[in-house]
Amino acid sequence: FEALLNRQSGLPSDVVIGTAEEPGDVVWLGTEFGLTRLELDSAYQWFDERNGLPPAGAHPLIRWRGQLLIGGSRGIVRYEAPAALPANGHFARWSDLDDSVRTMVAAGDSVLVGAGGGLWYLRDAHAQLIKNLTNVFAIAPSSRTPCAWIASLNGFAWCHRQGNTWVFDRTMPELRSNSAAEAPDGSIWLG
Repeated sequence: FEALLNRQSGLPSDVVIGTAEEPGDVVWLGTEFGLTRLELDSAYQWFDERNGLPPAGAHPLIRWRGQLLIGGSRGIVRYEAPAALPANGHFARWSDLDDSVRTMVAAGDSVLVGAGGGLWYLRDAHAQLIKNLTNVFAIAPSSRTPCAWIASLNGFAWCHRQGNTWVFDRTMPELRSNSAAEAPDGSIWLG
């Protein structure tokens, strides 16, 4: 622990929704009020709607196939770095998904997306609905089987990989949660 990063030190918010690392000691912080690019031992860069970032809301982040993908209230954008620093880059729409993105995880050659209106998978930026679920909060790909565990307002659910697509399996409505994780022994933890 070297420094506390919060509003007093320059972040747009004390609430950090997502993080992503980048080569060269760069960390991205997705907050409730915008996106911050942090170069260790350097100043913050704060991004918002003026750079093309989706309007206010949670900003889950993932790095997939060398791209930084950012979820927002109207889908997913991709960060496009400037030709030379210190200029700011900008954000461009990355997929045809038009939903409030709450979580994203890389799953091999696809991205699984939990949104306000469902569970989606994306291949090459094209969105396919897996299941219409309400507020998908967390997705945990299994390290043991070709499936993913899902936490949503509809309950605990799971889907599996079948060829080039994802297929929904089942929902257990009595197990509502905000998070899901798979332990090394294969047990599933919900929170």
